[in-house]
Amino acid sequence: AAERFVRGCEVEDPTQRAREMRRALELLTQPPRGIPELMISPMTFIAVPDATGVVICRDRDPDPMAGQSAAEMFPHVRRALTEGVATREVVEWPGLLPAAPPAVLLVHAVPTYYQGRLSGLILGGSPLWRTAQRLTRQLQAEAASEGGTILWVYLYRGDALHHRGTPADLDTIIPDAAARAAGLGTSPGGFTGEVAQVGRWYAYGVVPLPELGPDIGFIVWRSDPV
Repeated sequence: AAERFVRGCEVEDPTQRAREMRRALELLTQPPRGIPELMISPMTFIAVPDATGVVICRDRDPDPMAGQSAAEMFPHVRRALTEGVATREVVEWPGLLPAAPPAVLLVHAVPTYYQGRLSGLILGGSPLWRTAQRLTRQLQAEAASEGGTILWVYLYRGDALHHRGTPADLDTIIPDAAARAAGLGTSPGGFTGEVAQVGRWYAYGVVPLPELGPDIGFIVWRSDPV
């Protein structure tokens, strides 16, 4: 995606530049000439900042990101600009929805180059709840032939859980932050457990993702047919 925008940042007129780049961003997720990985990814936005880290536009209107300095808000975006390397980080992005708390997103930042010099960045953002939902659907699709297998994925970040559409009976028994800390204290790479709920046995696994930040990971629930 970054390779498609090296010329876009060179358009001088700001209005024309934002208009053209927004349309190009929209096409990234649409067949037949979009990027297949983006069409099925859990990303909810793609945005382009300029060489100073200020967002030119995102992939749709209304556009609350336009004019925000991603480089000032997020150190990993600033690092992508200053070091010219791709970075990613879980961040809280304020102001994406009116009167809503900051969105918790995994944000990728990839530099773009034009004629040998850095011209800007391309950002891709995926809410943690949507990432958990995408993983759930993938696992459920892979297990569809087994018949009756139940699979759900949650992502955690500190005390907060990120998920969508999960069963209420699992939401109430998921290992809390204290239980996760205790389990990971004895098994830092992850741990498993099992519990009976509504007459059915469930197994769960807790796996940390330190590459995304401290106290971030996922919990997978599975119940096989009786």
